[in-house]
Amino acid sequence: MNETRSVVLHNSMAHAAYQFNWNLATGHFRIDADLASEGGNGGPFCGTDNRVNFSITHDTLLSIDSEWTYQFNGGIRRSRIIFWVGDSATGISSWAISEVGDTVAGDPPTDTFHIGGSLLLTPGSYFVRSLMDLSAVGGSPNSISTAHGFADITLTTVPEPAALGPLAFAAIMLRKRRSRRDQ
Repeated sequence: MNETRSVVLHNSMAHAAYQFNWNLATGHFRIDADLASEGGNGGPFCGTDNRVNFSITHDTLLSIDSEWTYQFNGGIRRSRIIFWVGDSATGISSWAISEVGDTVAGDPPTDTFHIGGSLLLTPGSYFVRSLMDLSAVGGSPNSISTAHGFADITLTTVPEPAALGPLAFAAIMLRKRRSRRDQ
């Protein structure tokens, strides 16, 4: 499934493209986002905030790989990328990773974040939420700040321990075969 969303308001803009694929052993969700936020009073912001709910019946490895770049142009600015994982029934997060760039905190006017991590999930119902946003709290309305990047979220079913035995045996046999050829 592919989907795109775009919003433009004055000099601010948010565009996001979403891709989602799922088969028996893996699921993949990708977000590509481009943001532009004008300065001004009242905290104009733009962003993409997503939540995917899913249920799994086997141990599953959730992996996140993302990159987020911002360029601040004058005024008070903040850009952030955050991921939460939690119980979909209660909405309570049990794991989170994030990066934030903020001029008030003295962060540089441009930076690139690389965020990644993995989490082993046991059978149950979960959510993954991602937030990518850009805020321009003060400064000239003509002072446009930008941010862009991607997030890849992958779910991979972990093989049962009994299924790993034949795979390990095959790997040992291949190694023996290669070492005989090398001699």
